[in-house]
Amino acid sequence: MNTEVDFQKIRNTAESYYRNGDFYCSEAVVKTIKDESISFLRQIYRTIFSIIQHQLKRIFSLMPITFLANMVKFWLKNYQNLLKTIRI
Repeated sequence: MNTEVDFQKIRNTAESYYRNGDFYCSEAVVKTIKDESISFLRQIYRTIFSIIQHQLKRIFSLMPITFLANMVKFWLKNYQNLLKTIRI
């Protein structure tokens, strides 16, 4: 995961938004920072998700198949409630 901030890239992007007339000066700066923040958060999300996915695979490989079947049945019964709980 890239944790470095490329200030020159952010500056060039904001200036091009302003020069092209897409945004006013302050709007261009805010949009560029927002876009870079979202990109960084996506990287964090992907990293966390891959760690969780790896751990779940490890946990499930150690569980007996009957337990897994019962867990899937429970999840299917409570699917809507789980979606509401998990929603970020």
